[in-house]
Amino acid sequence: MTQNLQLENQNLCALIAQGGVALVAAVPTRIKSPVGMPSCYGGQSDQFSTFCAQCELYMRVREAEFPTEDSKVAFLISLLEGEAAKWATPYLIRNDPALVQYNVFITAMEEMF
Repeated sequence: MTQNLQLENQNLCALIAQGGVALVAAVPTRIKSPVGMPSCYGGQSDQFSTFCAQCELYMRVREAEFPTEDSKVAFLISLLEGEAAKWATPYLIRNDPALVQYNVFITAMEEMF
């Protein structure tokens, strides 16, 4: 068994020496996004559209991290503070259906703020 592993290792080393770049290139690399974390939102009406735009951009460039509607809503709620956090708390307490429907939750926020 040890000889088989050594032979396989030698073969792999030879393959890498011949065209290792292709093997390395096949491994996905994580590129740091230039988009920073959105600022927290406290319920100020004049900052609502900016907050939404920042969140949309952040989730768009990291779409693999937000695969579901509820992951997007949870992200938004995690950035709420003050009056906005107080407003969202009843949604969490009653497990409101809007928590799994991003557009519904955003519309509710728009109506409030």
